[in-house]
Amino acid sequence: MKEVKEVVDTVSVALANGQPEEAGNVVMQEVNHALLSMGVDEAMADKIDNFIILLFIIGIALLANLICRKIILRTVAKLVRQTKATWDDIVFNDKVMVNISRMVAPILIYISIPIAFPEHADSALLDFLRRLCMIYILAVFLRFVSSLFTAIYQVYSRKEQYRDKPLKGLRGKQ
Repeated sequence: MKEVKEVVDTVSVALANGQPEEAGNVVMQEVNHALLSMGVDEAMADKIDNFIILLFIIGIALLANLICRKIILRTVAKLVRQTKATWDDIVFNDKVMVNISRMVAPILIYISIPIAFPEHADSALLDFLRRLCMIYILAVFLRFVSSLFTAIYQVYSRKEQYRDKPLKGLRGKQ
Protein backbone atom coordinates (compact mmCIF):
# COMPACT_ATOMS: atom_id res chain seq x y z
CA MET A 1 0.00 0.00 0.00
CA LYS A 2 2.91 2.31 0.74
CA GLU A 3 4.23 1.82 -2.81
CA VAL A 4 0.90 2.88 -4.30
CA LYS A 5 0.91 6.05 -2.21
CA GLU A 6 4.46 6.83 -3.35
CA VAL A 7 3.50 6.31 -7.00
CA VAL A 8 0.41 8.50 -6.62
CA ASP A 9 2.49 11.20 -4.92
CA THR A 10 5.17 11.06 -7.63
CA VAL A 11 2.57 11.20 -10.41
CA SER A 12 0.74 14.07 -8.70
CA VAL A 13 3.92 16.11 -8.34
CA ALA A 14 4.90 15.44 -11.97
CA LEU A 15 1.47 16.47 -13.23
CA ALA A 16 1.42 19.56 -11.01
CA ASN A 17 4.78 20.57 -12.47
CA GLY A 18 3.46 20.17 -16.01
CA GLN A 19 5.47 17.01 -16.73
CA PRO A 20 3.00 14.40 -18.05
CA GLU A 21 5.86 12.42 -19.62
CA GLU A 22 7.49 11.96 -16.21
CA ALA A 23 4.15 10.89 -14.73
CA GLY A 24 3.69 8.51 -17.64
CA ASN A 25 7.13 7.00 -17.09
CA VAL A 26 6.37 6.34 -13.42
CA VAL A 27 2.98 4.78 -14.22
CA MET A 28 4.51 2.77 -17.07
CA GLN A 29 7.22 1.37 -14.77
CA GLU A 30 4.64 0.36 -12.17
CA VAL A 31 2.37 -1.34 -14.72
CA ASN A 32 5.38 -3.09 -16.23
CA HIS A 33 6.52 -4.19 -12.77
CA ALA A 34 3.03 -5.50 -11.96
CA LEU A 35 2.88 -7.44 -15.24
CA LEU A 36 6.29 -8.98 -14.63
CA SER A 37 5.32 -9.95 -11.06
CA MET A 38 2.25 -11.73 -12.48
CA GLY A 39 4.53 -13.82 -14.67
CA VAL A 40 4.05 -12.05 -17.98
CA ASP A 41 7.02 -12.29 -20.32
CA GLU A 42 9.14 -9.12 -20.36
CA ALA A 43 8.77 -8.59 -24.12
CA MET A 44 5.00 -9.00 -23.87
CA ALA A 45 4.81 -6.71 -20.83
CA ASP A 46 6.61 -3.98 -22.77
CA LYS A 47 4.08 -4.30 -25.59
CA ILE A 48 0.87 -4.26 -23.57
CA ASP A 49 1.66 -1.77 -20.80
CA ASN A 50 0.70 1.23 -22.97
CA PHE A 51 -2.59 -0.45 -23.88
CA ILE A 52 -3.39 -1.22 -20.23
CA ILE A 53 -2.74 2.38 -19.19
CA LEU A 54 -4.84 3.68 -22.09
CA LEU A 55 -7.72 1.40 -21.05
CA PHE A 56 -7.34 2.64 -17.48
CA ILE A 57 -7.48 6.27 -18.65
CA ILE A 58 -10.57 5.56 -20.78
CA GLY A 59 -12.17 3.78 -17.83
CA ILE A 60 -11.56 6.76 -15.54
CA ALA A 61 -12.91 9.13 -18.19
CA LEU A 62 -16.05 7.03 -18.63
CA LEU A 63 -16.50 6.84 -14.86
CA ALA A 64 -16.20 10.63 -14.63
CA ASN A 65 -18.77 10.93 -17.43
CA LEU A 66 -21.12 8.58 -15.58
CA ILE A 67 -20.70 10.53 -12.34
CA CYS A 68 -21.34 13.77 -14.19
CA ARG A 69 -24.51 12.49 -15.82
CA LYS A 70 -25.99 10.52 -12.94
CA ILE A 71 -25.12 12.76 -10.02
CA ILE A 72 -24.27 16.29 -11.12
CA LEU A 73 -26.85 16.60 -13.91
CA ARG A 74 -29.63 15.20 -11.73
CA THR A 75 -28.69 17.55 -8.91
CA VAL A 76 -28.71 20.55 -11.24
CA ALA A 77 -32.05 19.42 -12.70
CA LYS A 78 -33.59 19.19 -9.21
CA LEU A 79 -32.28 22.61 -8.26
CA VAL A 80 -33.56 24.15 -11.48
CA ARG A 81 -37.03 22.63 -11.02
CA GLN A 82 -37.27 24.14 -7.54
CA THR A 83 -36.89 27.73 -8.76
CA LYS A 84 -39.88 29.84 -9.69
CA ALA A 85 -38.32 31.12 -12.91
CA THR A 86 -39.17 29.20 -16.07
CA TRP A 87 -36.25 30.36 -18.18
CA ASP A 88 -33.79 28.20 -16.24
CA ASP A 89 -35.97 25.13 -16.82
CA ILE A 90 -35.58 25.73 -20.53
CA VAL A 91 -31.91 26.73 -20.58
CA PHE A 92 -30.86 23.90 -18.28
CA ASN A 93 -32.98 21.27 -20.02
CA ASP A 94 -31.75 17.72 -20.64
CA LYS A 95 -30.41 18.39 -24.14
CA VAL A 96 -28.24 21.30 -23.05
CA MET A 97 -26.90 19.58 -19.96
CA VAL A 98 -26.25 16.22 -21.66
CA ASN A 99 -24.39 17.96 -24.47
CA ILE A 100 -22.10 19.74 -22.04
CA SER A 101 -21.54 16.55 -20.03
CA ARG A 102 -20.40 14.76 -23.18
CA MET A 103 -17.25 16.87 -23.14
CA VAL A 104 -16.00 15.46 -19.82
CA ALA A 105 -14.60 12.13 -21.04
CA PRO A 106 -12.79 13.37 -24.15
CA ILE A 107 -11.24 16.29 -22.25
CA LEU A 108 -9.91 13.90 -19.61
CA ILE A 109 -8.60 11.58 -22.31
CA TYR A 110 -7.00 14.50 -24.16
CA ILE A 111 -5.21 15.63 -21.01
CA SER A 112 -4.18 12.11 -19.94
CA ILE A 113 -3.00 10.60 -23.23
CA PRO A 114 0.66 11.62 -22.68
CA ILE A 115 0.62 9.46 -19.54
CA ALA A 116 -0.22 6.37 -21.61
CA PHE A 117 2.45 7.06 -24.20
CA PRO A 118 5.36 8.77 -22.40
CA GLU A 119 7.97 7.43 -24.80
CA HIS A 120 6.03 8.94 -27.71
CA ALA A 121 5.74 12.42 -26.18
CA ASP A 122 6.49 14.20 -29.45
CA SER A 123 5.39 11.48 -31.84
CA ALA A 124 2.87 11.44 -34.65
CA LEU A 125 0.82 8.78 -32.82
CA LEU A 126 0.28 10.98 -29.77
CA ASP A 127 -0.42 13.99 -31.96
CA PHE A 128 -2.96 11.97 -33.98
CA LEU A 129 -4.76 10.69 -30.86
CA ARG A 130 -4.91 14.16 -29.35
CA ARG A 131 -6.23 15.62 -32.61
CA LEU A 132 -8.98 12.96 -32.67
CA CYS A 133 -9.95 13.96 -29.14
CA MET A 134 -9.92 17.65 -30.06
CA ILE A 135 -12.16 17.02 -33.10
CA TYR A 136 -14.65 15.19 -30.89
CA ILE A 137 -14.49 17.92 -28.23
CA LEU A 138 -15.16 20.60 -30.84
CA ALA A 139 -18.06 18.65 -32.36
CA VAL A 140 -19.65 18.15 -28.94
CA PHE A 141 -19.05 21.79 -28.05
CA LEU A 142 -20.80 22.91 -31.23
CA ARG A 143 -23.76 20.65 -30.40
CA PHE A 144 -23.83 22.19 -26.92
CA VAL A 145 -23.83 25.73 -28.35
CA SER A 146 -26.59 24.77 -30.78
CA SER A 147 -28.76 23.30 -28.02
CA LEU A 148 -28.07 26.34 -25.81
CA PHE A 149 -29.12 28.73 -28.59
CA THR A 150 -32.24 26.64 -29.17
CA ALA A 151 -33.08 26.91 -25.48
CA ILE A 152 -32.46 30.66 -25.50
CA TYR A 153 -34.71 30.96 -28.56
CA GLN A 154 -37.44 29.07 -26.71
CA VAL A 155 -37.15 31.42 -23.73
CA TYR A 156 -37.42 34.54 -25.89
CA SER A 157 -40.16 33.16 -28.15
CA ARG A 158 -42.40 32.76 -25.10
CA LYS A 159 -42.16 36.46 -24.30
CA GLU A 160 -44.63 38.64 -26.13
CA GLN A 161 -42.19 41.52 -26.67
CA TYR A 162 -39.75 39.27 -28.62
CA ARG A 163 -42.19 37.24 -30.73
CA ASP A 164 -41.81 39.44 -33.81
CA LYS A 165 -38.03 39.79 -33.49
CA PRO A 166 -35.73 37.86 -35.85
CA LEU A 167 -34.31 35.33 -33.41
CA LYS A 168 -34.60 32.25 -35.62
CA GLY A 169 -30.93 32.53 -36.59
CA LEU A 170 -30.09 31.47 -33.03
CA ARG A 171 -32.21 28.37 -33.21
CA GLY A 172 -30.39 26.28 -35.81
CA LYS A 173 -31.79 22.85 -36.65
CA GLN A 174 -34.43 21.29 -34.50
